[in-house]
Amino acid sequence: MKIIKQLIVFILSFVFVLILAELFIRNAKISEVSFAEYYDDIGKGLAHADTYVYFNEGFGITSTNSSRFIGEDVPFKKEENTIRIALIGDSYVESIQIFERHYFGNITEDILNKKYNQQNIKIEVLNFGRSSFNIGNMYAYQKLFVDKFNPDYILYFLSINDLKCDYSYPPLLPITTIDKSNLITTINNNKEELNTYQNTKFLTQNFALGNILNFCRNKINDKETLPIILDKFYTKTSNTAENIPYNAGAKYEIDSITYKIINTLDANTIIVNRDTCQLPKTFKALCIANDLRYLELSPTFDSLKNSGIMYNKWTVTNKVGHWKQNTHKAIGVTIANEISDIIQHTITNKPQ
Repeated sequence: MKIIKQLIVFILSFVFVLILAELFIRNAKISEVSFAEYYDDIGKGLAHADTYVYFNEGFGITSTNSSRFIGEDVPFKKEENTIRIALIGDSYVESIQIFERHYFGNITEDILNKKYNQQNIKIEVLNFGRSSFNIGNMYAYQKLFVDKFNPDYILYFLSINDLKCDYSYPPLLPITTIDKSNLITTINNNKEELNTYQNTKFLTQNFALGNILNFCRNKINDKETLPIILDKFYTKTSNTAENIPYNAGAKYEIDSITYKIINTLDANTIIVNRDTCQLPKTFKALCIANDLRYLELSPTFDSLKNSGIMYNKWTVTNKVGHWKQNTHKAIGVTIANEISDIIQHTITNKPQ
C-alpha cells in the first residue's frame, strides 16, 4: 500500500512539474508549439492564420495568413494596376529570425510603392519562402500553390546546395520529378513519416514540450546532436559540402531535374544567387540561355563587409547564420532596384 501511495505521489508530482515547465516555456517564449501543418495540396506547410515567436540567432514575431504563407492576406485575383512579385526560396527567404517590418521583401515593397504611387501602380511582394527547400521543392511549390496568386514576377533565391534535388529529408514536402521527359510535381508522401506526423501532431501543435522533443528527434536525424552538445569545441568534418567552397571555374554537372526546371521556367522568372560564392558557370549560362534574368547578391554582401558589417553575424547572440536586419535592408534595396528596372522597361515599351 505504501509503494502504491508513493507511486501515485510520484506520478502527480511529475505531471505537476510538466505542467509548470509547459507554462513557463510557453509564457517565457522559450519555445512555441509547432508552426507546421500537413495539407493535401502542398504537403507539410505553415499553419494558417497563426503567430509564431522565434528566438535563436535573432528575435522575430511572424504571422501567417489564411492562405498559409507569411504576410497579410491577399486574394488570388489581383486588383487592377497591381504588380505582384513572388519570392520563392528556403529559410533565408522565409526569414522567421526577424520582425516582418525588417523583412527584405517588405522593404522592397515599400520602396517600389513609393516610387510608382504617382503612376497609380500598386506593388505586392509575397513571401513564399519555406525552410529546407531546394530548387525541386521550390518549382513544385510554385506549380501547386504560388501560381494560384498570379504573380507577374517570380524570384528564385538559390545557393549551390539548392541546385541538387535531394528529397531524402525532410519528407512530406512538394517535390519535382521527371517521368518520360516531363516534369511531375507532387507531394513526397512517405507513408511512415506521414503516420509519424499524424500520430505526434497533437503533442507538437498543442504542447511546447512536445514540439521540443520533436525538434530533438529532427536534430538527431540531421546528425546535429554533437555540434549542439559540444558547441564551440565541435570541429566539423572537412568533407561536408557547406565547408568546401565551390570553385565556380570547375566542371559542374547540372542535376537533371534542375536542368529541366530551368529550361521550363518562363521569362518572368529571376534567378537570385543568395550566397557569397558564385554558382556554377554552366548553371548561370543555362539561365541566361533561357532568357532568365540573373542577379548576384554577393556585391551587396561585399558592400556591407566593407562598411564593417558581417551580413550573417548576429552580435547580440554571437551566432552566425541567416541574414540580419542590416542585410535585409541592403537586399531589399538591391531587389527593389532590379525590379524597378524591369517595371520601367515594361512601361517604356508598352504599346500606346
